[in-house]
Amino acid sequence: MRGPIAAVVLRIDRILRKRYGIREFTGAPDCVLRIAIGRANREIRLSDGTKVELDDPVGEIHLWNERIPKISRYGPDMTWGLEFQRLVVKSLRLLADYVQASHEFEHVKAFRARLGVKGQDGEAKVARLAQRFGFEMSATTGTPSLFGRFHRFFDNLYATGLILTFNPASLRGKGFWRFERPEVWISRKQLLDRYGNSQGLQS
Repeated sequence: MRGPIAAVVLRIDRILRKRYGIREFTGAPDCVLRIAIGRANREIRLSDGTKVELDDPVGEIHLWNERIPKISRYGPDMTWGLEFQRLVVKSLRLLADYVQASHEFEHVKAFRARLGVKGQDGEAKVARLAQRFGFEMSATTGTPSLFGRFHRFFDNLYATGLILTFNPASLRGKGFWRFERPEVWISRKQLLDRYGNSQGLQS
């Protein structure tokens, strides 16, 4: 069934990427990230003092699913983890260079990404992974609205379809109904300080 499912998922993915302006920002063959500009749906303050107000523009970081290293049917091992880390670091350096040179991102104070996890243990692992790359986990507050729960359901369905299409082994042990996608954030300053090539010139 992966053939027909993949065809549908790829079509939906192309439509959504066009709809939300998700695009490549470099021609480097080993970049595993895409970028878009979205809007903050709430106020958030990051650990370095960066404050994002409701409806502020924010950078949206997306995995370039086709380029994520394939996980074996036995699950991720150390070799896979080291290669994934290398690709993410390289991609963040490319992103920092792009952001620093792009007028489009002059007023973007922070960037966020959503990562799929299962349960509190999964969230703890994501928090540690995010910290390794200079990101921080953002806690959500309150009970989601009916629309929020509806949106999360289809967001999970879409994310599961992408994983099934590009890296099905990574679904191992992830139950769809408990599949969460917490936000991780990094400020523009932190991104440029940590990954930019031109130190001291960041805004």
